[in-house]
Amino acid sequence: MEIKNPGRRFSFLNDPGSVRKYYHKSLITLSTSNLFSEEDAIDELAIVGQLWVNIRVFELTLRSFINNSILLHHKDALWWRNESIIKRRHLNVFQRAKNAQGFTFSSLVLLFSKSYKKLWHEALEKSLIPSSTISRSQFHSNLEYIRKFRNIIAHHEPLNAKNVLRALEYMVEVLYSIDPIAAEWLVQSKNQITKDLNTLRQ
Repeated sequence: MEIKNPGRRFSFLNDPGSVRKYYHKSLITLSTSNLFSEEDAIDELAIVGQLWVNIRVFELTLRSFINNSILLHHKDALWWRNESIIKRRHLNVFQRAKNAQGFTFSSLVLLFSKSYKKLWHEALEKSLIPSSTISRSQFHSNLEYIRKFRNIIAHHEPLNAKNVLRALEYMVEVLYSIDPIAAEWLVQSKNQITKDLNTLRQ
């Protein structure tokens, strides 16, 4: 499947003047001393646009995995309000959500922390792809890195290209353990982003 860059569909990206107006500084920094030129702004924003698509696919897949795994084990459609599953000190984090679609990314990451080792062994680990060897601590570590990466993009902060690729690698590793089809899609997207980043280095 060909991965297309959604950023190129927006007409304002075809106008370098508009790009300069709203994005005076680079969103991605290839190194601390090498900022993209203004002429690269269109391609740069297209990369950021594709990263948001990747994060969306990753987050939706992770949320679905968590919800289905816990439902399968606990048979409680409102499990996030169940004190036998969610720690009392964390209930306020989850109870704001009317359904699983309302969970924040940070709340999803929390469920893989040390506080939820029992949940990992009871439900989450059992729902992993049989061939997966990822541990809870590695799963959580990957998600923490991705969470921070997501926040950096959301706040339009400069990104190091090395960190972009690392975040994508962590996403792929997690997805291979819960949804190989989504993982294969992300691998193709990662390959395209790598090519785009290499082009901007030239």
